[in-house]
Amino acid sequence: MKRILPLVICFLTLLSCVEDEKPDSQTPDKFKVTSVDYIQENQIMYVILHDSIGTALEYSAINNGETVEFLVDKSKKYFVSIYTILKGEYGHQEYMSTFTDQDLTFGMVLQKDSSTTPPQTGTFKVIVTDDEPVGAYVTAEGWMSDYSPYTNLYDENAKLFSGVTRYMVVASGASGRRYSYIDNPQKDKTYTLKYTQMKAFDFIFEVPKSDYLFFSYEIRSMEKRNGLNFSNYILGNMGFYNERDGTYKLGYVSDIKNYWTLVTANKASNEKVSYTYSKTGNPPSQITFLDIEEIKIAKNSISDFQFETTVEDAEYYSVGFLSTKHVFDGRPTSTSFSWSINGPATTFSMTLPQDLIEAHPLTLSDFSHLYLSSAGITKKSSESNTEGVAESETTSINQRFDN
Repeated sequence: MKRILPLVICFLTLLSCVEDEKPDSQTPDKFKVTSVDYIQENQIMYVILHDSIGTALEYSAINNGETVEFLVDKSKKYFVSIYTILKGEYGHQEYMSTFTDQDLTFGMVLQKDSSTTPPQTGTFKVIVTDDEPVGAYVTAEGWMSDYSPYTNLYDENAKLFSGVTRYMVVASGASGRRYSYIDNPQKDKTYTLKYTQMKAFDFIFEVPKSDYLFFSYEIRSMEKRNGLNFSNYILGNMGFYNERDGTYKLGYVSDIKNYWTLVTANKASNEKVSYTYSKTGNPPSQITFLDIEEIKIAKNSISDFQFETTVEDAEYYSVGFLSTKHVFDGRPTSTSFSWSINGPATTFSMTLPQDLIEAHPLTLSDFSHLYLSSAGITKKSSESNTEGVAESETTSINQRFDN
């Protein structure tokens, strides 16, 4: 079964969500949504249930500590929307997120990410020296602290975190990127490293620069905690424009086995189209993008939408709509209204409950102010388990559209 709903919500909101591990056998025809601590004090949130093409069936407001229930036929697929209103001093920000073709056998729990950055206890200084200026940064537990292009010139401080005993220094110089560890650094102490004595990355994966107008990559080491992957060190986070000769070099360390690698590229032939490759696990042995020049849309209205371009075995399709509304009768309205739709469906005809429209008529009374701003297709190309490291590779294409 594909269970996209909780995964997509986590990605869009940068918060975590947890599914019920077992269906509720006593109420087999009820789909439950529970909010633990997901909703902020200045937010209003609704859950909306739609049928398999997007027609609204019912909705419910939800607050923290509450569980809302919907009667469903669990042999069928449904759309589920989360409508959020963030109240601000000068207007509201409104977000509609819809997840298509969902299997509602499992319930859904909305919950903030419980992992937090350890408290900062002070700073320490790291200076990298060489005959020429060296760019360097210090990273610990996934946090890039005090990045400076010329650390040895600007003499920047690195943040010291409670309970974090090992820090990685990554430097870029004439001989490429190098790294070194600092164990148990002391508050207010200065550590001077010689670039030539730092370690070269043990494994370099090279990508031809080809005809990319823009190319970026991010590499993070991953650490297993309670069966889940968490970011640890940031080994690379770089972007390049219009470089055609040579190769991009992605560096990895032999004593780290589990990574998250993200590569994004735009071709010179169409800068509105971006290609993404993502892998969790060992360093990649090859990077491939979806072989599509552009995403073609047959119908582009949110009430009557259809992808013309489709991909066999795609994991999900995504579209984004933005609003042209900013002022109504001279009063400030939503500083922004956006509607994202994600899931397996390639066609939909979205409607909303009449009571909800009447309660929020400014942005919901009609959809003429919404225009297609983006579309994407994502495919999981492989999934395996090598030497105890769970691996998955995903490739996506995303395209911007003009109003």
